[in-house]
Amino acid sequence: MKELSQNKPRRTFTPEFKLDIVKQANSNQFSISTISRKYDLNANQVFRWCHEVKQKKVRWVRIVAGEQALSKLPAPTPTFLPISVSRQTVTHQSIPATSPILTFELANGHRVQLYQDNPELLKQLVAVML
Repeated sequence: MKELSQNKPRRTFTPEFKLDIVKQANSNQFSISTISRKYDLNANQVFRWCHEVKQKKVRWVRIVAGEQALSKLPAPTPTFLPISVSRQTVTHQSIPATSPILTFELANGHRVQLYQDNPELLKQLVAVML
């Protein structure tokens, strides 16, 4: 009886190798089946890599794109998020009605509100947001 599994170690491919295969597939010089036979790959795997490059959501694609982008683009400059500060009165049992409220409105629509003037807490909050 022929043994079905051969206990071969799983092959791994570098992001650069995958991108090279995708470039060959997109060049239309050879069919995907020809490329997959040449490199001993499954044709479905080559199709998947091509799809992943189009979607740009998979980690290996971002790694390759990041390396290329870093070599072409200057380093980004840090920017600050807009913050609005408002004072309101709050009626809550544990918080006096005259306590100021500091409100951060985030880009995703969430709000962070502080019910005290605490420079150390504000410093920690800004450090976490950066």
